[in-house]
Amino acid sequence: MPGIKNNIFDYATKELSQDAVICWLLGWIRCPESELYGLAAEMFKMLGVDDFDEKQYITIKTQVKKADIAVALHGQKKIIIIEDKVYSSEHDNQIEEYRKAFSDQGTQTLVENKSGELYDIWTVYFKTGFYYDEDKTVVADKKIGAEDFYKLISAEKYKNKSEILDAYVVHLEKLMNYYVEYGDFTVFKDAHYYISSETIAQHNLMRTIFPESMWDGKSKIYKVEVGSSSGRPWTEMSICVDLLHPGTKDTYSFFWRIDTDNEGPYLSLRLYDWFAKSNCAMKMRHSELYEKYRKVCEEVVNNLQGEISVNWDNVKNGYRGNYFEASLMQFHLKDYLPFWAEKGESLIKDTNLITERFLAKLDSERR
Repeated sequence: MPGIKNNIFDYATKELSQDAVICWLLGWIRCPESELYGLAAEMFKMLGVDDFDEKQYITIKTQVKKADIAVALHGQKKIIIIEDKVYSSEHDNQIEEYRKAFSDQGTQTLVENKSGELYDIWTVYFKTGFYYDEDKTVVADKKIGAEDFYKLISAEKYKNKSEILDAYVVHLEKLMNYYVEYGDFTVFKDAHYYISSETIAQHNLMRTIFPESMWDGKSKIYKVEVGSSSGRPWTEMSICVDLLHPGTKDTYSFFWRIDTDNEGPYLSLRLYDWFAKSNCAMKMRHSELYEKYRKVCEEVVNNLQGEISVNWDNVKNGYRGNYFEASLMQFHLKDYLPFWAEKGESLIKDTNLITERFLAKLDSERR
């Protein structure tokens, strides 16, 4: 397989291409004489169909009511809805919306359910891309990641049975290696750190500083969220949300952010406080709130001297008056990333201590 010179999946890289591969593999269940019949049967088991009847009539379709893949097992009166992802994550509660749509007999006829009897719905979240926290919160009957899929399709017994399968195995292996290489936040290559251009690297650093064990798997607190601005990736993690301005229903929150400016990648603690920019009173309230918590940060850092390596004189003030996000403190990562083996533990400890003391200050205010 490594000898493949012209791999179609170097060009067919979109999720629709993966949809086709999944359908193609499942479709071999109709061909008992095929060398890939056994792989198709294993695929159905991977999807969560433990009581699979191999002799039943099966319909496999793509893009039914916007669902990526719909598989109808007519003998078992079951429809499998597969939400297939590579680089993106679920949005707008897609899987639950598909489940609702397919509970309607009219939609079920699109996958050849002609009996009039409603089929059971089984949902699958199938992602070969990197699993972010957003992916981990997805609710589905079955979730499949790249490692399990790769282990199945790369098995020795299926090698050299199909040029298409061999080519896809090579493609998926390259994809998985990409996650490892570009997820290394310490790498400096082509005049920049991967953390300045790769969301995976940012996510991995945030989770290195604040381990997943700190997140309950549901709330916004300690959940890592990713995004981009003008093509530049950023990563955020809330430490306190929905605090009320006195006498109002207006809220503000605090979060850590990994981003990049003209000096390179940085870590900042920020205040998020929405206000109507045309409202002078709200603008003043926002400014006063920022000044208050900027001083809290200064007090926290100064009180921790001797325990942390961060010095307040070296913390950049990133505040910009008309922005909803105001940087309370910010330090560049160029002082840590090249020396991660020596300084990484210091960054982790310092950031967690600052967070702990900052939250303690917030708690004392609310008592």
